[in-house]
Amino acid sequence: MTKRKQQAFGVVGVIVNGKGEVLLTKRHEPRNPDVHHKWQLPGGGIEFGENTEETIIRELIEEIGCRVKIIKLIPYIGTAIFHRPKTDTQVTLIGYVVKIISGKPRPTHYETAEVKWIKPEKIDLTECLKLTQEFLVAGKLLKR
Repeated sequence: MTKRKQQAFGVVGVIVNGKGEVLLTKRHEPRNPDVHHKWQLPGGGIEFGENTEETIIRELIEEIGCRVKIIKLIPYIGTAIFHRPKTDTQVTLIGYVVKIISGKPRPTHYETAEVKWIKPEKIDLTECLKLTQEFLVAGKLLKR
């Protein structure tokens, strides 16, 4: 049996508070142990007809309950492949540095188990989803 191959496109938001901490969310996806309880930058998939700016604004309202303002596009396009028993999915992401303009970050979506602020240099990248480090480096928040 041949595995199905698919592509997904999404966005992530890099949010930094006044203390220089980055907001991470913990993914809740028990059916997929390779991503379940991994830390990630908040964001999600682009819906049909949306542009990437609309997506990041919608996704952060959905995931963390905050309205954001886009500050800048991060000059990096990331791609990673996730292997599942029946499907291989290639995910392509772009990122934005964004600023919270209203709301306090909290889990507001079933895929978000928790949120935390953390200094970039204290992030345990072994506990993060693929591409987290690359977006933090491209956003100049972390050195390789």
